Amino acid sequence: MKISGRLILYFLFLCTAEVFAAVSTPAFRAVQSYQYTVDLNELYNDRLTVNLRFRYPLEQKKVVFCFPKMVPGIYAEMNFGKHIDSLQAFDKNGAPLRIKRLNVNEWEISEAARIAGISYQVDDGWEAFIPRNSGMYYSAESSFDPDFFVINQHNLFGFIKGLERLPFHLEIRYPEYFYGATSLRKLTESPGTDHFYAPDYRTLVDQPLMYCRPDTTFLDIGNTRVCVAVYSTSGQPMSGLIAGHLEPLLQKQVIFLGGRLPVDNYTFLLHHNAQAAPDSYSADGLEHNSSTLILLNMRPDLHLIRANVYGIASHEFLHTLIPLALHSEQIHNFNFMEPEMSRHLWFYEGLTEYFTQLLPVRSGTISSYEFMENMTRKARDMQQYDNTLSLTYLSRMAVQRQDQYYNFYLRGALVNMCLDIQLRELSGGSYGVQNMVADLLKIYNKDTPFRDKDLFDDIARISYGKPIRQFFKKYVERGDPPPLEEYLLKAGVRYQPLTQALQEISEPSEAQVKLRKSWLNQ
Repeated sequence: MKISGRLILYFLFLCTAEVFAAVSTPAFRAVQSYQYTVDLNELYNDRLTVNLRFRYPLEQKKVVFCFPKMVPGIYAEMNFGKHIDSLQAFDKNGAPLRIKRLNVNEWEISEAARIAGISYQVDDGWEAFIPRNSGMYYSAESSFDPDFFVINQHNLFGFIKGLERLPFHLEIRYPEYFYGATSLRKLTESPGTDHFYAPDYRTLVDQPLMYCRPDTTFLDIGNTRVCVAVYSTSGQPMSGLIAGHLEPLLQKQVIFLGGRLPVDNYTFLLHHNAQAAPDSYSADGLEHNSSTLILLNMRPDLHLIRANVYGIASHEFLHTLIPLALHSEQIHNFNFMEPEMSRHLWFYEGLTEYFTQLLPVRSGTISSYEFMENMTRKARDMQQYDNTLSLTYLSRMAVQRQDQYYNFYLRGALVNMCLDIQLRELSGGSYGVQNMVADLLKIYNKDTPFRDKDLFDDIARISYGKPIRQFFKKYVERGDPPPLEEYLLKAGVRYQPLTQALQEISEPSEAQVKLRKSWLNQ
């Protein structure tokens, strides 16, 4: 039996002179911020009732209230409005206003100047993490239960179209024996109540939360405070053992990334369903700029759990570099209703995955033989996909071509490996993709995105000009097969096209040894 009651969300607009100076449209002049109050003590049939209150009237004749069609990191139309029922708008006397549902994600509200509030119900996206539908991205959904709340903000909080850049204030009430783990900026806290702040909707939805009985461990990794928060249906404490397993990896990654991360706080949110079949297990993860949400369905075997979390964390934590620090305007100014895809998933996912494979061999965690075995698996798995397609085309068509999406982690990683070897050869071993990213960071950062169409020219300009620009034209824009045989041979590695095997040459030349050493640091 669920806890009875209602979840109340107060939507408060405040006016200040500071906002008048910052924005210019009539709607922005009329309001200052969204202020929500959420009571997690109140839940009925896995549904939360949401009430939004307006303090000041809007100046428009009508507005459109929205939930996202898509969110960053998930390249599929999720349509989060599907979880919303019984949406109503009313004036200060409680009289209903005219409302029209335009589509699954949008509601048009007439007589906007009279709006005093909006109410609706929110259903959760999953009950227990037991993946059944391959098209379902559970880590982008929420789950509400008396024992835990996994909250992706875009499931609960809507916005008025055109007002996504206003600040958001959250007051979240919860059972006093719970702890709320998140990287969202916390203003104040008291027993049973947290107050959070986000400067805009993009920041808000980038910070998931998990409320449950506390099982948390904190690590200091370079300049970053890392929180590992765990909820397990087994009731078994896990965060300390998982954090201890992750700490050496994260320390090495910070060194690999130059000794400093672009975030002060990072949170791993881990939800573990222990009710899996004995020989069955699965995992789902979604990275954010300063956190990762990981869902596990597997027996309570700490060795298995640590191995799966390690594999996900090793990739996702590196995303603090790309696309947190380096990203295009399409990501920086994400359109939640009609997003425009960037051309550079080969960069965001392909280079991050290549770094995930390169870091262990450069740090001495694995041997060069093991590295070659890992890349061999990628070369073989790549054969399942259409490798004649342009990577920039696939990036732009990521939503429509989900059947090809995983190839960014395969062919994308292999193309970036070839780019690394090319840069090492041109520089006599002194310059690779790590240096390339460091030089890009001198131009761009998390607050200054690059223009999508300029990235190839930017990289060519800061590195080795025409040869690098030709590399992108052939292997990223045009879609020629990655030049594995030609490029690996330069570093004393033989690639067999028939078996896709990578094997180090037993008697390499002096030039091959030098290039391989600069590439793998061995």
